[in-house]
Amino acid sequence: MFLSMWSSGEEPAPQPDDEGQMVGTEYVLGKQIGFGGFSTVKEAYKADETGGTKRLAVKIVRKQVSGKNEKENDEVQAEFDHEVRVWRYLNHPNVLTLDAVYETDYATFCFTKLAIGGTLFDLIRQNRRGLDIKLAKKYTYQLACALRYLHEDARVVHRDIKLENCLLDPIELPDGTKASNLVLCDFGMAEWMNIDNGGVSPDPYDDAADRPPPKTIGPAGSSTSVAGSLEYASPELLLSTSGLIDASVDIWAFGVIAYTVLVGSRPFQDPFTPRIQSQILSGNWDRTAVLGDETDLPARKDREHALELIEGCLDMSVEKRWTIRDVLSSRWLRELSEKGEDGEADSIWKLYNSIRLLEGGLKNQKLI
Repeated sequence: MFLSMWSSGEEPAPQPDDEGQMVGTEYVLGKQIGFGGFSTVKEAYKADETGGTKRLAVKIVRKQVSGKNEKENDEVQAEFDHEVRVWRYLNHPNVLTLDAVYETDYATFCFTKLAIGGTLFDLIRQNRRGLDIKLAKKYTYQLACALRYLHEDARVVHRDIKLENCLLDPIELPDGTKASNLVLCDFGMAEWMNIDNGGVSPDPYDDAADRPPPKTIGPAGSSTSVAGSLEYASPELLLSTSGLIDASVDIWAFGVIAYTVLVGSRPFQDPFTPRIQSQILSGNWDRTAVLGDETDLPARKDREHALELIEGCLDMSVEKRWTIRDVLSSRWLRELSEKGEDGEADSIWKLYNSIRLLEGGLKNQKLI
């Protein structure tokens, strides 16, 4: 009987997050395209208004993570619930926004736009000497726009700014030429500003007592692990015994990215981890690499302005370090800023903030 059952050839029952399975009545899951510490990312498909099919991405976190006990599973779910609570309120052209969130007994499914252009990390690997300065300036500006929105409108600190979390979303311009826009993703480390000083989430139903404590650099094996983020960590973050929640850590990491897109390598890197920490804590990085061997006078001046911005972002003093307003008004990015290309805070955010204190408020919607 046992051998008969073993050789019957019956396929195991499909899991709710397998390729080809439906979520709700709108979405069909596709192939896996990525993974994190406790999540997988897959393609998904949804019928659009024209009768065609829209490709999306979906981040999936199972309620029971393999190899975890009940306490560990509860912690994973609490962390992911907090990420979703932050993420669902964000709406900006340079921030990856949620299309929908479905929560079932099996898993939570977060559907987002699918950015098929890879990441800024992928682009730098293909351009080891750095990007053309105009392209570098464009992506630096778009990341600055995302941070301006997070810091000033949403009042959120991302806390994991790095090349891998900057997606490139291909677009077609009115003249038919191809381009890409930078979109910031991954809010697993994000926190509301001043939460460590008694600040609160704008969601009246986000009970701080149910939230996990702010993470430091991140769990090993995830996109926010020390191995993945150490090169972007500010000096005060390395010296802190708890997770810092301050916009200055985002600005430091932003400075690391601005340097990298121009030079083609990070300002702090070494195969030996203690040496990276030493470089960061001493503020030891190569300023001449930003200037390069450019002899054309206007281009040289442009690089000097870029160096000025990077030095402001990588200031060892938190008090002297630039803010995102300083970045956008800098000589390197001022021209783009004056064109007003940064999207304003989404009207839904403003509307929500105006009524969130009313009795009853707005309760998070759970899609089953």
